[in-house]
Amino acid sequence: MPTDNKNNKEETKTKEEIKDESKSSAVVDLNKPPLALVRDFEKVERIYSHADLEGIYRLKLGRRKGLDVWIVDGAKVRRELYTDFIYGGNDQRYKFIPLGEIWIDNAISVEELEFTIIHEIFERDLMLNQGMSYSKAHDLAAQEELKARINKVESIDELRERWYKLQDKLQQEKVQEKPQEKSQESNNEKKD
Repeated sequence: MPTDNKNNKEETKTKEEIKDESKSSAVVDLNKPPLALVRDFEKVERIYSHADLEGIYRLKLGRRKGLDVWIVDGAKVRRELYTDFIYGGNDQRYKFIPLGEIWIDNAISVEELEFTIIHEIFERDLMLNQGMSYSKAHDLAAQEELKARINKVESIDELRERWYKLQDKLQQEKVQEKPQEKSQESNNEKKD
């Protein structure tokens, strides 16, 4: 009989250890809603921080246009956060992505990586700075991505450099246009 008690204690201990292991390996705080079950994604508040998502991150690629670009475990994102996550995402589209981050699914190929980053940065910029809806921003970002694919006659590094230089140039032109518009408006007001 004592042997049975000993075995029962070992079984109980094993079950307790399993419970402890499952608690320590949880990626997302259990007090936060599992986004995979949320029906109206647009109503979700930003609730996750970088620290909450430790098991998601695989590799930081660096910074692009002031944003941290991460390779993430796409399968884990789909399993634990949002079932429709594919290729990549940004903090304006997905509220589970911390502010200032772009996520790239680790399942995409190297050939797709730079195009996906271009897409996500462009889409994010349209949503954040121009107040566009996701749907419209996504369509325009897909067009920008297509342009990059069509014009890809150089290496990925050259493509990346050319695209970012072009974006910086366009941004500078917009900034220069604003003072000219204001001076034209004030001239029009003086005439009236």
